[in-house]
Amino acid sequence: ASYKELSPQAKQDAVQFLLPQVFKWARLASPHDRTAPFTASLNGNSQYQQLPGWKTVIELSDIIAFHNDMDQHDLEQQIISLQQFNRPLICTQFL
Repeated sequence: ASYKELSPQAKQDAVQFLLPQVFKWARLASPHDRTAPFTASLNGNSQYQQLPGWKTVIELSDIIAFHNDMDQHDLEQQIISLQQFNRPLICTQFL
């Protein structure tokens, strides 16, 4: 089954299993060159806590990259919420 067809729990399980391995591999691939930060994107809106694996994404990321496909108010709420993690924020898409 494709990722899109998986249940929310199966998506959570896949993220929890695969994402730490990806970050570990990337950091091992260039242990002496840490000039570029590592991140995985949070897609969606201010309700990102409903996304599978959102905690893992934030815990592993040096910066928090996120999408927001809602209105300006929702974007502002998302930014306020994400600031609690004390990491640089990059909005990579706003519709």
